[in-house]
Amino acid sequence: MLINKSTKIEAGDIITLKLANGDEIVGELVSESDYGFLLNRPMAAVMTGQGLGLMQAMFSVDPKGKYEISKNHVMMHGQTFDTVKKHYLSSVSDIAVLTKGDFRH
Repeated sequence: MLINKSTKIEAGDIITLKLANGDEIVGELVSESDYGFLLNRPMAAVMTGQGLGLMQAMFSVDPKGKYEISKNHVMMHGQTFDTVKKHYLSSVSDIAVLTKGDFRH
């Protein structure tokens, strides 16, 4: 696993995990242990015809659950880029995340 020492991740952060199979998982970090990352509402990053999108990481479980991803399968991890973080937050809640310039008359 590639260790990013420049950015510390903490509980409550929205992080991205790059898995050994190529999947990219975005979720809210609940905790990190020697074994893995416990994520709240993990979502998979997917490319669509309109750019990057997020979809439920697993379809046969509660999408609002917390799930642990083993560090044995994580190649890289780090803070999620702001644009993707906003998309994640709006995908998992009913609250739209707006920034200056997003509001149109």
